[in-house]
Amino acid sequence: MSKGSIAEKKAVGEASKNIVIDRLKLLGLDVYRPVVDNKQIDAVMRIPTEYHVNYYDIKIKSVKAYNTVINVKNLHEKKDNYILIIYYRHDDNRDEFYYLKLDQALELWTGPDGEWKEVYFQKPQREKFKHQTLEHLAAELLGS
Repeated sequence: MSKGSIAEKKAVGEASKNIVIDRLKLLGLDVYRPVVDNKQIDAVMRIPTEYHVNYYDIKIKSVKAYNTVINVKNLHEKKDNYILIIYYRHDDNRDEFYYLKLDQALELWTGPDGEWKEVYFQKPQREKFKHQTLEHLAAELLGS
């Protein structure tokens, strides 16, 4: 594969999804990958409670450096159980993981009218949501 090829980008994207899903599983969350990717959902999380089961649609976006998160599709059509996970891959520093609930992601979703936009997640937004780590998400969902 040539550097930056579509195949390479897809491979990195799939590997990044697996890293995030594995981390969520290690934190005690019940996470599943869909068989097909026709709904812009990378994983489904199942959280049992005393009387029922809650399901969450997870979208994972992997970014090489501190950039705007691109190609977030139809965010305005998502349900309240949608969670966007942003994974910053670093070569020289520790990787970073953030999550945004639908209302938070919608506030940062920007770009021209249409179904594909960007989530503006720069330094001020990272600072604002710095507590929203995968560990925090697991603790919140599992009631720990």
